[in-house]
Amino acid sequence: MIDPALMPYVTSALIFLAAVIGLGPLGWVWDRMSHWYTRDLLKVLDVLEFPQDRFNFYMRIWGIILLVSIVLMTVVFRLPLLAIAITAILVAMPRIIMGLLAKRRRTLLREQMAGACMAISNCARAGLSLDQSLQTVADEVANPLAGVLKRICLDYQANVPLAEAINRAKDRVGMDTFSIFAVTMVTCMEHGGRVTDMLDRISKSIGEIRRLERRIESETAAGRRVVWILAMFPLFFLTLMALVHSEGTKLMFTTLVGQGLLVGSIVLISASIAWSRNILSVDF
Repeated sequence: MIDPALMPYVTSALIFLAAVIGLGPLGWVWDRMSHWYTRDLLKVLDVLEFPQDRFNFYMRIWGIILLVSIVLMTVVFRLPLLAIAITAILVAMPRIIMGLLAKRRRTLLREQMAGACMAISNCARAGLSLDQSLQTVADEVANPLAGVLKRICLDYQANVPLAEAINRAKDRVGMDTFSIFAVTMVTCMEHGGRVTDMLDRISKSIGEIRRLERRIESETAAGRRVVWILAMFPLFFLTLMALVHSEGTKLMFTTLVGQGLLVGSIVLISASIAWSRNILSVDF
C-alpha cells in the first residue's frame, strides 16, 4: 500500500486531474478523442434518432473514472496486472453500452415498422399521395421512426425525388426490415403496382417476424440467466474464500502470480459471456 503520508498528495492530484478533464482545456481534447473512439456508433445512434445532447458529459465522467481507477490500482493498491485488466474493461465499456443502445433502438424501429406500413397504407387509401402519407405518419409516430420518415420528407421538400430520398434513408438505416419497406415503395413508384396491398403484406410479414423474435427471446431467457449466474460464481467463490481463509486470498492480490490468475479468470469469463451471447442470439 501507499505511504499514508502521501495520500493527501495523491488525493489532491486526482481532484486536480478530474477538474482539468471536467472543466479545463483538456476536456475539449478529451471530447475530440471520445468522438473519434465512438464515431461509428455515434453515426448509428444519430440515424436512429438517439438523443446525444449529454454525450460529452457522460464521456468526461467516464474519463475521470478511468483515470482514478488507473491511479488507485497502480499507485495506491499496487496491483499492476489487475490495473491492466480493469483499464481494458473500462476502455471497452462505452462501446459496449452504445452498442446495446443501438441494438435496442433498432429493435424499437423494427417494432414500429409494422404499424407504420399499415398507417401509410390507410393514408394512401384515403386519397393522400405517398409523400403526404409519409409526412402524416411521421407526425404521429415516435422516434426513431419519426426522425427517419421526417428526413425523407425534408429531402423531398428540398427537390430530391421521393424514390431517391427513400433510398438514402435505406442506406443510412441499414436494416433489413426498413430495406424491404424502401424497396417496395421505390418499386411501386417506378414500375407501378398497388402500394397499399404491398404495404399490408409487409406489415403482416414484419409482425410475424417480431412474433418469432419474441418467442425466441422468451425461450432463450433461461439460458441467458444461467450464463450470468455462472459468470458471477467465481466472484462468489472468491468472496467465500476470503471469509474462510483470508490470508491465502490476499495472495491473489499481493503477488504477481495471484494477479495473473485473476486476470486470466477475467479474460476467460469475458470470452465465455461473449461466446454464449453469440450462441443465444438470433439475427433476422
